[in-house]
Amino acid sequence: MQRKFVYNLEFRPHVNQMQIGDYLFARVPEYENRVKNLQQLVDIHDGEFHLAPTTGTHQITATVQIPEKEKVAALDWGHNNPTQLNDILLSLTLFTGRNVFEIDNKDKDKPVITDQRTFNYGGSLECALNYESEFFDQDSGRVLDKSEANYMTYPMMVQRDVSLEKGVNAVLATISTSEWQAKYDKGYFLFLYRQALQRAIIETNFILCWTIWEHLFALHKRDELSETELMNSKLKKIEFIFETYFQEQLTDKSKLEIERVKRARNRLVHFGKKPENVDFKEMEFFIRTTDCLAAKTLNLTPSNLFNTEEKRKEFLYPIR
Repeated sequence: MQRKFVYNLEFRPHVNQMQIGDYLFARVPEYENRVKNLQQLVDIHDGEFHLAPTTGTHQITATVQIPEKEKVAALDWGHNNPTQLNDILLSLTLFTGRNVFEIDNKDKDKPVITDQRTFNYGGSLECALNYESEFFDQDSGRVLDKSEANYMTYPMMVQRDVSLEKGVNAVLATISTSEWQAKYDKGYFLFLYRQALQRAIIETNFILCWTIWEHLFALHKRDELSETELMNSKLKKIEFIFETYFQEQLTDKSKLEIERVKRARNRLVHFGKKPENVDFKEMEFFIRTTDCLAAKTLNLTPSNLFNTEEKRKEFLYPIR
């Protein structure tokens, strides 16, 4: 059976392999050394092994076993013969915060142009996966039923986080439904979202996130409005997303705040410099809210890791 190398995939502690869709991902034998040589921004002492801050490079951290017959991709990749593996790798990219991709053995020595750095945003989506764990015996490698999981019988028992495997499988099931694909036009916005997470100046991330909101508005209104009408700048596109996805009851003050940021965005696009009537914290808030929006499109409950919910209320319902 064919296997391919996978770059930059970080497994959860003590998870040696993951079955996602029809593909089996497994750590390479040199996994510990490889993951230590990925970019690491913080000092981690309480994981499976110590990870020290380092600039890092791309690393082959896993292999993926390819089934004899591959399913067609659910997402609209725009190239010939995309498979379910493409969808899975994109999902792993979004939920691990770094670019995850595969490469054939014959190509493993070719230069890689993908950004090796961890993402600056996306944490609210990453933490939106429901936490699930299981117990296993390190001596035998056997997964233990909850009824038999006790340290007296299995002194080498370890509890491990299987949220990534379970969560990506759930997302894969969601995006594969005909209802989701029809609603989101085969998920092109997820490609935009991946780009919006990459490290760049905040103005770039902000503009890409704004594009995602307008794109989603267009998907909801495509049966009501022509393409020319959808480009009308007077349409309440951002307001629609707040009302539809976040169930906000917007006030006149809310609409004035949105209009202020909208003008700032337009000026930024046309003149290339952030105007004084919007600050970087508001731009970051909009990017973090896009993380929450992405989670909702995937039928997940966004994490409030960055207090985005409170900041949304402060922005939309100012006391001043």
